[in-house]
Amino acid sequence: MSRLDRRHFLCSAATVAALGSVAGVTAHRRTLPDAAWEWTDDDSAFSSVTSARCVDDGSLLVGTARDESGESQGFALKLDSEGNLEWSRRYVSPDQQDALEQEVIGPIPQDGLAFALEAGSGGPEDGYLLVGWTYFDNTAVYIARLVRIDPAGAVLWERSFADLEDASAYSFLANGVRTDDGYLLCGIESPGIMLGGAGWVVSVDEDGDVDWHRRYPATDRNLEETSRQDVFRAITETPGGYALAGHFDPEDESPGTAERAWVVGIDEDGDVHWDDRFALETPGSTRAYDVLVRGDCGESELAVVGAAGPNVPRGQRLFGQPFDPVIDGDGFLASYTDAGEQTALETLPETPLFDALEYGDDLVAGGARENRGWVGTAERTFFEDDRSSVVTSVCETAAGDLLAAGRRTDDERTEAFARLVSALETDDEEPTDEVPTEKRERADDPDPDPEPDEPDEPDEPEPDPDDPDPDPDPTVEFLDCETVRVVGEFDDVILDLIWWSEAGQLGTITEPVGPVSGERTISATEEFGQFTYGPIVTSVELFEDIEVATPGFGDTLETNPNQQACEADILALLETDGIDDPEALG
Repeated sequence: MSRLDRRHFLCSAATVAALGSVAGVTAHRRTLPDAAWEWTDDDSAFSSVTSARCVDDGSLLVGTARDESGESQGFALKLDSEGNLEWSRRYVSPDQQDALEQEVIGPIPQDGLAFALEAGSGGPEDGYLLVGWTYFDNTAVYIARLVRIDPAGAVLWERSFADLEDASAYSFLANGVRTDDGYLLCGIESPGIMLGGAGWVVSVDEDGDVDWHRRYPATDRNLEETSRQDVFRAITETPGGYALAGHFDPEDESPGTAERAWVVGIDEDGDVHWDDRFALETPGSTRAYDVLVRGDCGESELAVVGAAGPNVPRGQRLFGQPFDPVIDGDGFLASYTDAGEQTALETLPETPLFDALEYGDDLVAGGARENRGWVGTAERTFFEDDRSSVVTSVCETAAGDLLAAGRRTDDERTEAFARLVSALETDDEEPTDEVPTEKRERADDPDPDPEPDEPDEPDEPEPDPDDPDPDPDPTVEFLDCETVRVVGEFDDVILDLIWWSEAGQLGTITEPVGPVSGERTISATEEFGQFTYGPIVTSVELFEDIEVATPGFGDTLETNPNQQACEADILALLETDGIDDPEALG
């Protein structure tokens, strides 16, 4: 028996059901038992590994980091095969650098990295392509960004998609593959702020110049007349072209609340050959996060993994801190023929999955099990963290071990980590730590197989009218012109405020200020610093369950009932100071 003893996992409905328990950033290496090691970022206020690539002489980690009082920046670092740091760098975009040098008043652009690809012929001497984003707080949009580096991390060239014709308003790239003459990248693109988004595929050459790009709306809708967004999260090469996986916003649900998994097959020219959509019965969104081709799988040649639930972010665009540590939902595994026919769909309760790879003859998945980072295969758990965490990326080292990377989170900070998981021999051992899987029918299946009757659940007790409401309605109270009190449970809050410069020119800020748990008093001055005149909080937008807070997509919007009186006080002060610029009057 081999060390991984399920040869055809995910190659049929029978075997798919068997998946079970399975300068820069400062590097801190810790030696672990069984010849394993661990690296953590102990210094940044926020950091997360979004992608790990195993290379011949070690591993490349990329992600996003943020210091206590600074802006978020993309980072990349190289570890040798023993986990020792070879180099570490931060990659600041020209937009962020310009804003810092000019001491801009107001939001500074934020940077991050989503993933990396080996450049050139794929050898260690060719370096890497880093793919990331710049987030502009004043308009709440992401712009895709490419950074080509040499083997030591030095920048060779950089490209921003801010000037890309017909795709410069909003763009984010989540994954990519190498092609014969460059790279094929995928993500989301939108024609403008607060508008709809479509799945997006971009072909670029070795120098980062765009050959072609194409939108793939999941439904027949005008993106400028909707706020629904579709996104491709992963891409893999297939014998006839490429397979993409992600999720889309259906027309019959509120935007962002019940996304459905989406798997698409395209040919080498980008034309769609097949398309499949599905949703689990798990409440919340269903998202496909990774797709890969399985070897020796007969008719079931594609494997798709993902997550479903109320809070299942992989976190490629995170940059705030602290981040909500709860990963709440189920994982799923689906198998497809090369022609796009789904042959199996299984769920793993309380085990959201974000990444997968073929390891020997088996499939290994990484994610979170009961809110703790987890890596496993058919009947074994190779790694389960003892803290609140998530594994966002897994890869196989040159020595045949597994490398798991991601983020750990508590109430105070989010910390990037990577850990070598030594391959465990399973000869003469019984499988252990099995996670039960459940065969789930597609939520959109018109003719599901009948299931045996289940015993009736006992009725919930009637609420006692004399008891106080255990979950009082969330409230927003404007304490003064620049201070609000928020009561409730929210993943994020966006403040919208106005202020005036020394010359009386009007400025605005619309920016997230973090979560609320119970009660929080938020001061605009404490969040954004001192202003010459103002600020005035004009509105507060609350987000109950969302990966990235985007203006206009919140669950609740409260406007300041005293805004007019606050403005009158400021304008009177401007007049007293002899400032009568027309712009000061709004």
